[in-house]
Amino acid sequence: MNDNKCPHCKAILDPIPQRKTKCSSCGKEIYVRTSPFNQQKLLLKRDDACSLDALKNIDITKSEYKALLSKINEPMGLKDNVLNLLEKKGRLWEKARLFYVLEDEEYFTYLQNFQRIQLLELKKQSIIKKVRILTARNDRTCKKCRALEGMAFTTDEAIAKMPLPVKCDNGEMCRCVYTYEMK
Repeated sequence: MNDNKCPHCKAILDPIPQRKTKCSSCGKEIYVRTSPFNQQKLLLKRDDACSLDALKNIDITKSEYKALLSKINEPMGLKDNVLNLLEKKGRLWEKARLFYVLEDEEYFTYLQNFQRIQLLELKKQSIIKKVRILTARNDRTCKKCRALEGMAFTTDEAIAKMPLPVKCDNGEMCRCVYTYEMK
């Protein structure tokens, strides 16, 4: 990984790629990341690159980062170790996002079911008049989410339409939430 070899077939790459490319030997995609601690190029498989991306917004020490990188070729792998670290640090949203990126459809269905259960619980409590959608309101918010910003639904309407989560069109995980209007 810290060298010029394809992470899939171990073929020598000359020159070292500076961005995502396909290996000329095996044809598999190679993802390129830069170590935040020494600016060295890291040649990675997709899951490993996504796992490192999940660490961008959390406080991680150089020793924790090195320990994670040393796990890449182990059976548990980088992904599972990053997921464990995110949970240990209480960064469950980043953990959920990484699951979403890696597992896509299966995890999206899980998120939908989670939202549905929350809405059913709110309906049971009979104290919510409406739910209103709040987006992250930043440059990573997709067009589909922006279109939903501020929309209000009764709990029955929200359960029927299931506007959240959104399958974002920019590769991000939906970060929209419901806010509540009390009766």
